Amino acid sequence: METLLQDLRYALRTLRRSPGFTTVAVLTLAIGIGANTGIFSLLSAVFYRPLPFADPAELAVIVQRFAPSGNTQVYISPPNFIDWTADTTVFSGAALVADAAANLSAGDEPEHVEGERLSPNTFDLLGVRPALGRSFLADEAIDGRSDVVILSDMLWRRRFAADPRVVGQTLLMDGTLHTVVGVMPPGFAFPFQAKFWVPFVIDPTADRSSNWPSAVVRLHAGVRLARANAHLATVSRRLEQQYPLSNRGVSARLASLRRLLIGGEDPDELRTTFTIMLGAVGLVLLIVCANLANLLLTRATIRGREIAIRTALGASRRRLVRQLLAESGLLAVGGGALGVLVATWVVALFHLAVAANREIPYWIAFAVDWRALLFTAGLSPATGLVIGAAPALRATRPELSSSLQEGARAAGSGARVTRLRSALVISEVGLAMVLLVGAGLLIRTVVGLARVDPGFDAAHAFTAHVALTGPRYATVRGRGAFYNELTRRLEALPGVSAVGAINLIPLTGINYEGVAVEGRDAASETALVSAVEGHYTRALGIALREGREFTEAEGERGGHVVIINETMARHYWPRESPLGRRIRFGRDPAAPWWTIVGVSPDLKQGSLAATVQHQVYVPYAQRYSAWVLSVIVRTAGDPMSAVAMVRAELARIDPTVVLDDIRPMQAVVRRSYWDRRLYGSMFSIFASVALLLAAIGIYGVMAYSVSQRTHEIGVRIALGAEQRDVLRLVVWQGLGLALAGVAVGALAAAALTQALVSLLFGVGPLDFVSFGGTAMLLAGVAVLASYLPARRATRVDPMVALRYE
Repeated sequence: METLLQDLRYALRTLRRSPGFTTVAVLTLAIGIGANTGIFSLLSAVFYRPLPFADPAELAVIVQRFAPSGNTQVYISPPNFIDWTADTTVFSGAALVADAAANLSAGDEPEHVEGERLSPNTFDLLGVRPALGRSFLADEAIDGRSDVVILSDMLWRRRFAADPRVVGQTLLMDGTLHTVVGVMPPGFAFPFQAKFWVPFVIDPTADRSSNWPSAVVRLHAGVRLARANAHLATVSRRLEQQYPLSNRGVSARLASLRRLLIGGEDPDELRTTFTIMLGAVGLVLLIVCANLANLLLTRATIRGREIAIRTALGASRRRLVRQLLAESGLLAVGGGALGVLVATWVVALFHLAVAANREIPYWIAFAVDWRALLFTAGLSPATGLVIGAAPALRATRPELSSSLQEGARAAGSGARVTRLRSALVISEVGLAMVLLVGAGLLIRTVVGLARVDPGFDAAHAFTAHVALTGPRYATVRGRGAFYNELTRRLEALPGVSAVGAINLIPLTGINYEGVAVEGRDAASETALVSAVEGHYTRALGIALREGREFTEAEGERGGHVVIINETMARHYWPRESPLGRRIRFGRDPAAPWWTIVGVSPDLKQGSLAATVQHQVYVPYAQRYSAWVLSVIVRTAGDPMSAVAMVRAELARIDPTVVLDDIRPMQAVVRRSYWDRRLYGSMFSIFASVALLLAAIGIYGVMAYSVSQRTHEIGVRIALGAEQRDVLRLVVWQGLGLALAGVAVGALAAAALTQALVSLLFGVGPLDFVSFGGTAMLLAGVAVLASYLPARRATRVDPMVALRYE
């Protein structure tokens, strides 16, 4: 231990004598280690940090699968839920969860808040108890007894000023008084960002094909996931036989609860993306290591005489290697300590970028926690070993006699050191090639998505949520009448040209349903179905290709009429008009036929990158008559300037209805590919750092090469070589290293960019432009990095050079 402390003290003194080198090395390592720690922190926050529930490994969500398409979703029907979870030897508990929203009134401006409907046992299932009051009782999940509410800590503080006597007080929600029975602990907002919870009233006789709540289950002690999935498969087969019209091709399995908690997205896809990012910053760290190994080789060359003298005085090679590794270890520890600060910045910037585009689930805390610090503590010494091992082993193998001679070259000046330094530079360029190609592919993806026509005119329009809840809007007809009145009143405002509403605006969500065409024997195919109100197509700035919009009467009372998109029309009626043709939803032969009255242009639905699918629009009052619709308002000028006017008119119609989540339609389009923009930006930053480090590496090697070849260059000049000959000699050497790195990097990139396929659009993983452009960029940087040492070489005085040794 005493010897180790001596080595560390000596290493610290040595590094202090070279403040410039030490500063550059620590800062470079801080970037590499900090970026890795930051991305690891993000990965840990989403996937590795335990969920804030009791025994979270026993919790899961039921995922429903539809054959033969293979589509999956976390939404199921309540009757199927009852059958799937009835066996208490498999599940110790199960609960339904569904979105809810309410307009709160308290004598001032109404407030729209998002909440959840929960089975009464949900909080017990999760192992979470209210901070004040109690959970729901079993008999409160019955119509007439469900007017109770549990508040989030945030809503309790805002609406009741954190009154500890809140339990038993009432809150006016959608015109109905609800009794507060509890307040949840601070920060709790299950499953996403809920502000309140009300009981879920289960209707066991509901339509089994209507999928809207999600199901959370807890496995019984000792039950493995495979057994639970086998049980669900058995029950699914039985239900398919009992209810073929609704359950044909429907099965269920369990998935991680995280899928529900992140909004229904597949966690495996997100984990793949984060892992790719971690791999990218890992490449940056490798480039940092190669660069610093080159610098340490240079230092070892300079210190060759010192090492030879210590060897002559009896120092063992093992002791010398340990001494040099102590220096690289101290650099890595310093870089790791500073890297924690870099990681904090990375995490904070990522948090800001995500929060600007979507809500972050309450249980995710993007922070550099003890797991990240442990990761840094392991990564730092490993990095020190990587950057110091080769220089230490090489430096301790000098030719002792030549090193002790006055004016002798340092130990590492031989051909082997030159080859090692060149190999390190080639690896730097190769790694930079991989990152630059990845960045290029993602940038071309973002540019391609920005140029995609969404099918509608996003300029001069904004969208907002309008929630119609409470007794006044208990009926579909009442809600339809309101939206018709809203359309008439808003379209009469100055500057407003059209108003419409839909349950799922383009580029946000999708809703599949089976559709059969009259006169065709084929089984029903899947189509996207949306419910619309008002002048929806005109509000989007598009005109129907054929036919008409829905009438006001169809909007209020419903009607068996539909509008389909061009893709569906071309598929079923390629050479004739589809107007007057009929379709039917589902497999029930007794279901009514719907007459096609219009053909709409194709719109992008789930995302800009998605292929246009069959789309059907139905009158709002007839199908998918949700309590909340997205209203779209088209104006002649800046759409956001009309928001205040629209809000005032809405207040005149009904002051309890709130205009919420207001966004320009252009922002909706941009938000639809925000993740690609974020990943592209991150890759671009990593690639820029890699490019800079590669340039520094090439410059360092060429500068060292010029200094070692001063005598040779002087001889060449003395024999009549011109400046351009010397320039060509040095630049071609640097360019050769870069081209070798490009070749190696291109092969690696061709293999590794396959992992980016799921993130790409309009470009393949072997895109010639990305590969060719990157190769040209690296070649140009290599020429520039080699030119500077080459210029210095042309200024060598032949007489001085001939006396150099």
